[in-house]
Order: sequence, then C-alpha cells, then structure tokens
Amino acid sequence: MSESNSQPSPISGFPSRDDDDLTADLDLGFEGAEDIMRTWRRGMQPDPDLTVSEWADQHRWLSSRASAEPGRYRTARTPYLRAIMDALSPRHPAQRISFMKAAQVGATEAGNNWIGFVIHHAPGPMLAVLPTVEMAKRTSRGRLDPLIEDSPALRERVKPARSRDAGNSMLSKEFPGGILVLTGANSATGLRSMPARYIFLDEVDAYPASADEEGDPVTLAEARTTTFSHRRKVFMVSTPTIRGLSRIEREFEASDQRRYFVPCPTHHLARSVPAVQLASLANWRCLVPAPYLNRPRPSSRCPRPPRICDPCQKVPCRSPLVKKNRASQRRCGHEQT
Repeated sequence: MSESNSQPSPISGFPSRDDDDLTADLDLGFEGAEDIMRTWRRGMQPDPDLTVSEWADQHRWLSSRASAEPGRYRTARTPYLRAIMDALSPRHPAQRISFMKAAQVGATEAGNNWIGFVIHHAPGPMLAVLPTVEMAKRTSRGRLDPLIEDSPALRERVKPARSRDAGNSMLSKEFPGGILVLTGANSATGLRSMPARYIFLDEVDAYPASADEEGDPVTLAEARTTTFSHRRKVFMVSTPTIRGLSRIEREFEASDQRRYFVPCPTHHLARSVPAVQLASLANWRCLVPAPYLNRPRPSSRCPRPPRICDPCQKVPCRSPLVKKNRASQRRCGHEQT
C-alpha cells in the first residue's frame, strides 16, 4: 500500500501531529495552551472497541477485601464467564442474558465487570437489584466500593461517597453520562423509581414473590427498560432452588441453553465433543455418552494425545475430575448449546 501525504480532515476526529491548519487562527501563546491542545487531541480519539471481558482484563483490579486472589483480573482464570460477559457488550445483539449456575463460580464478579464497563465505556442509567435492600447496601460496601477504588479508570469517573453529596451515596453512584442505582427486590419504590438501560438482577431465586404486593420484582424491574427498546441489556443471575418453581430455571429453559464443557482427564476428548458439564465446581463428573468416545480430534489448546475409549460403553463415564487439574481443564473447555 502506498503512503498518502494528504492531511486528515478536522471533521474525521483524527487530527494529525501537525495542527497548523486547525490552530492557525487561535492565539496559543498563553500558559497552558499545550495542555489544552493535548487534552483536546485525547478527547477526539474514539474509545477502543472492547468487549466486557477485554475491558476487565485491561482495567479491573481485584481488592483483598473482595477476592481471595487480589491483583489484576484475569478472565483466563474463569474462561466459562467470557462468552457471558461478551454477550453483555453493546455490540452483541442479545438483550436478555440468563445465567443459571452453581454457587461461588464468579457470576457476581462478571456482573461487577459489566458495571465497570458501563461506567467507563457505555454510560447510561443502570439498575442493580439484590434480594433485599440490606443486601444491596452490603454489596455496595463490600464489592462496588472496592471495584471503584482499586480500578483507576473507574476511580476518576465516580466521586467518593460523601454524606452531603446526594448523587453519590451507598445506593447511588453517579458518573459522567449515567447513574448506577442499587435497590432490593423487596422495595417496589426502588424498582419503579427510574428508567434504566441496563438491569442487573442478582440471585433472582431469592427474590420475594411480590414486591410490596405490587407484583413480581423481575417484571417490575424489566419494565424500567421499555424506553430503551432494542438498546437495553438485562443480566439475570442465580443459583437454582426448587425445580419447577425456580425463576432462573424458567429463564434458562426459555433461552438457547448454552453450557460450558471441559475435557475429561480420562478420555482427553477434543473441544468439539461435549465432555464435562460445569454443573458444580465442587463435584465435576464426566458426562461423556458412548457415541462420543470414538477417535476424538486433538485440540491445539489441549495437545495431549486423545485416547480411544471402549465403544461398547453404554453409560456416561462419570469419572471425577481431580481438583488440582480443574484450572487447566477449564482453559481447555468450550461452550455448546
């Protein structure tokens, strides 16, 4: 490709280093002119086109107050959350994302990454709903405050909570272009207090059947997104409770029902074959049925040679996964509908 010597148009938003054509009629002889021009150039640059998981890897820092492994956030530690977080990105067409999961697998942290992404890259009104108002306050102190304090990109956009600053309190965080409001599913007033483009519904199976006798909390919260039409995002997370009565089970069954699979250490199956369903981090079992146990293809991420299993096997293997190997098995996993 040949090089072009033409100067970019000022309208393009990408000014060149030589700004003579833009500043010819300006008096830049005063003190601080260079700082102003430098800030202007930086402001004209578009934000990088990141997904939520990419943003978390670049900007999220974990606090010792809220994590057993403080330091930079790494999606590679929980790769099964990558596709879920990326579905929350503005470029993804999905409007409702439901995550039915086991306990303590990082779902709330995925939601916190989404909150950070919204504050930094896609500002707008956001509503986070916890089972009770008291849990919302505890989440604000124990999770959101460390999220903001330990991530420089967020700290410069959200003012610290002050008693005289009504815009930034325990249950309300203002930032340029938007606001984050936390409330409880037991408060009908909090659920209908504002329009919201983004809704984060955490632990929906712990919600009461009705919010102050005004109806289902999930329905009340989702009604806040009507104004934003196709631009809305609703993230629903919970550990399932009673089969047939579980909110998250109902939402999962209405979705495309994606699951995350990892290779069985006994079979060394390829990533294109469903091997182990991530049903519980505490009790992983191989779920490989007999038709899949014949000559799997090797994976570039899992270079161990595949093993040919007994084609006469009639039931799933159900061999346990050793805990020390789970991290590498998660990295070799894949998502499948």
